[in-house]
Amino acid sequence: MNRISVIMIVKNEEENIKECIESLLWVDEIIIVDDESNDNTLKIASQYSKVKVFKKKMNKGYGEQRNYALSKASGEWILSIDADERINEDLKREIIERINKENFDGYVLRLKNMVFGKWWLDSSPSALRVFKRNKGRFSNTFVHEKVILDGSIGVLKNPLLHFSKAFSNVKNYIDEYLNDYTTKTAIDLENKGIRLNNFNVVYYFLAKPVLVFFHRYIFRRYFLQGVRGLFLAQFVAIAYLIGYIKLWEKQNKKENED
Repeated sequence: MNRISVIMIVKNEEENIKECIESLLWVDEIIIVDDESNDNTLKIASQYSKVKVFKKKMNKGYGEQRNYALSKASGEWILSIDADERINEDLKREIIERINKENFDGYVLRLKNMVFGKWWLDSSPSALRVFKRNKGRFSNTFVHEKVILDGSIGVLKNPLLHFSKAFSNVKNYIDEYLNDYTTKTAIDLENKGIRLNNFNVVYYFLAKPVLVFFHRYIFRRYFLQGVRGLFLAQFVAIAYLIGYIKLWEKQNKKENED
């Protein structure tokens, strides 16, 4: 049987950590990297013998933090998960069976999200969450971090359950998600070398958000979710717009300081 290591990065997850860990007690080890939590997250997590806790302030974003967690894992296989996600029995059985019988180097799956009070299944499997430790690493980005896999990819049938507090209602989305997310997005955009000027602001401030909306609403099939899909496609487009505005603010501040 192949050994499985869970890797998880957390901060102030006392509401989620217990249920998350208890859905993972079938794995060989659970690596938790904590970003200076000031609640009971670590006290709860430390009660489980399979949990190994490491403390590290997140200075360079989610990608670098997850790669640090990856470096602490010892299993042949990695399961990357967040504290607000759950593995049910069907997904558990499928993961164990397939990594021990097949020759893929990683697996993508769908997320089944609780969005504004209703379950929402991703339109297609795209989240690469299960992979061989020596075959994958995370991109070094503040947000939108992805697993870069050197190998073949299979598809899991059962979804990963996601109970995001940010998507429990509109207020939480705006208060707890949108501001922090767009700040990190601006950092990523700056690191990519994007410079805003009089020639491209119309594209980034107007055309890009519109394109993002239609990509989500039409090609990612958000329209299948009715009013919730319409709202969320708009929210994603607004998030992109705010990210570019924050990038403009950062660049404008630097220019005024020079």
